[in-house]
Amino acid sequence: METEKSSDHPAGSMDIESEAGTYCVVTQVKSDRVIYFTDDAAFVPQESGDWFYVSVYRGLLPPTITLRNCWSWRFDGNKFTKAPETPVHNTAELLRERNRQTLFDILNEKVNELRKPYVSELVLGETLRIRKRLEAQAYLSGQRTAEPLRALEAVAVARAISMEDAAQLICRRAEQTEDVLIATERIRERFAQLIGRAETNDDLLLLKKALLEDIYPELSQRTKFALNLTVPVVPDEPLSASRKAHEVGCLKAQLREHINQERRRIDESYLGHVELLKFKGDLARWFLSSTGEKPSGFELLEAYATARSLSLESASRAILEELANASKVLSATEVLKDKMLAEIERIENHGELVQVQEDLTKVTHRH
Repeated sequence: METEKSSDHPAGSMDIESEAGTYCVVTQVKSDRVIYFTDDAAFVPQESGDWFYVSVYRGLLPPTITLRNCWSWRFDGNKFTKAPETPVHNTAELLRERNRQTLFDILNEKVNELRKPYVSELVLGETLRIRKRLEAQAYLSGQRTAEPLRALEAVAVARAISMEDAAQLICRRAEQTEDVLIATERIRERFAQLIGRAETNDDLLLLKKALLEDIYPELSQRTKFALNLTVPVVPDEPLSASRKAHEVGCLKAQLREHINQERRRIDESYLGHVELLKFKGDLARWFLSSTGEKPSGFELLEAYATARSLSLESASRAILEELANASKVLSATEVLKDKMLAEIERIENHGELVQVQEDLTKVTHRH
């Protein structure tokens, strides 16, 4: 029977008479830690779960075990064992180790964010990638294989491209993935060593700043360790030389990415496309004006017209219309680039930095 021995124990300390009997002992599955015991023969846990186990024990309980301190005891199904007392850690050392682990977590999350775009999201996706690459390499090397190159063929058919183009695409993406893995592993190894060797909290604080502000800072706003500026920022306070260089570089990279994305709409991802379009524009203008000698390369205009079943006049006008659209995109993006670069290069304090960031965000979201 459960009793409260108020005369022998502090208030609230419950014990079961330490006499030979039959007891139900509830323990954690992974650690054998005792979480409850009772001599109630009809005891059944009110909830089910895979984290605890109920054993039946017949015999004497340890004389000092109580419901208040049973967590410090272990029961393996046969006998009770008193767990060793938890060592007392130096507070400063404990905080330092926790900070160290936090930095490891930040490092791992950043590396994972960088690698995530290159990781297959499908079950057995990595296995299929390996097969695709092996088939692609075999095809490009001219190696004969007993089995058909089914994975490579699937890529080619789905994308409506040749087997050779599909093989080159697969190999190129595999090389890009390896480049990212090697680059991120170099960062991870370097910082893991620095974090592991840090001896003081000041050393760890410097490493934290480097991880959040210097190493791929754009990721710091997307992770659970996002920067939290708890110190009020003074808009007119000048930026330090290093901070300005970093922020300017980051803004220029964002601007460049936006400009390039806009201009990709006219180059169709073909090398020299714009230059050839200008050349065909010269041919089209000559044909429509019919002045001077027939220029060299006129067969380009003829081939363009023949391929599209157009007359030379219609083909010329179509080329000039495409050239006008391309010129419009180039002019608009060049004006934007010059304007934003001038604003970026004039940044001196935090207020100006925030304003340029807002301006750039409006531009990129508008398109």
